[in-house]
Amino acid sequence: MEEKRLNLHFINIFSMPASLGTKFFDSLPKRYLLRLAEMLAAEDEQKHEFIILKQLRYYVLYIAY
Repeated sequence: MEEKRLNLHFINIFSMPASLGTKFFDSLPKRYLLRLAEMLAAEDEQKHEFIILKQLRYYVLYIAY
């Protein structure tokens, strides 16, 4: 249940300006970000292309359609 909620937040955050998205990810515990990265890696790569950037102490995840 918690993973689905985080996933919805991840999808919705991309309708916001990039600076707000970065603040959102920075506020999440690192273990949640790592779990999101695992979930994204398991997605169908033909439908979505995911770029994962490691910056300092957190991961900023961008989605490219």
